[in-house]
Amino acid sequence: MTLPLEDVLRLIISNHKRTGNPVGIDMKRCVEWAENISMPRSGEKILYTSCMYQMAPYIKRLVEQLAKTERHGLSGVALKLGGVLSRVIDVTSIMGVSENERKRSSEILMNIVKILLKYDANIAYLYEEEPYSGALLYELGLEEYFINHAKKVVEIFRKHGVKKIITIDPHTHHVLKDVYPKYVDNFNFEVTHYIEILSERTDLLTEIRVSDEYVIHDPCLLARYLNIIDQPRKVLEKIGIKIREPSRSRERTRCCGGPIESISPSLSGSMAKIRLEELSRYSRKILVMCPICFISLSRYADEYNVEIKDLAELLR
Repeated sequence: MTLPLEDVLRLIISNHKRTGNPVGIDMKRCVEWAENISMPRSGEKILYTSCMYQMAPYIKRLVEQLAKTERHGLSGVALKLGGVLSRVIDVTSIMGVSENERKRSSEILMNIVKILLKYDANIAYLYEEEPYSGALLYELGLEEYFINHAKKVVEIFRKHGVKKIITIDPHTHHVLKDVYPKYVDNFNFEVTHYIEILSERTDLLTEIRVSDEYVIHDPCLLARYLNIIDQPRKVLEKIGIKIREPSRSRERTRCCGGPIESISPSLSGSMAKIRLEELSRYSRKILVMCPICFISLSRYADEYNVEIKDLAELLR
């Protein structure tokens, strides 16, 4: 079973027009993690979160609601009602996202920032002017809407004098590295994932010792499309992590189900369970490197009695 595609896309576009992101969360929720840090608001080198980790707990709640409407056959009505409500009230305020969930996202970002500022103290962050990358718009086939948005994002980067962009999630990295250059003229920005930086500068990790064991889940975009495979393993080994490799890992990694969660929560869930079934045979501790992978797999963590961590959560 799938949700009505037109209604899903209409809701996503409505949210994006209203708030600048597909979930519809207020921009203040995207930047609240950085309230206690002081970074330049413009510069040649920026940290670019694209609000992905900040949106993660809200995406999880949204997918749970979509799964319920899918099961009860009321998806069309529910999506239309959701679209109407989102234009009247802040729907994310009633999603039931806990303080602990928001705190987790903030800690992931803070862990990354603290290390990156050792790498370069002049890294900037655009705060409330930071735009969403538009990755989901592209992934769902909203090409014309995506192109228009991508051009606006690039205008913001150029306004702030940006030359190098440090990304922190696979979806944002892929869309900037591989997709933007195809649609935006003179896209001459250097795009680097933070894991690439840490793998080249492992001296930044000398004070971090974890000494634990995890089975690793490679995100599809990082491993298959971007060839960021050995880099996270180099980082993990440096901080003392023993890595268990599942049968489907590296460029042969298995999808977590995340890319289709907004269209068919049930199919996405089935794919997540297949992956968890495999990973849990190697360890009860699972390591991911993507907020979407975390959302997809953590929906069934209790069912499989596993603990799921993002790599950045270990960088304390």
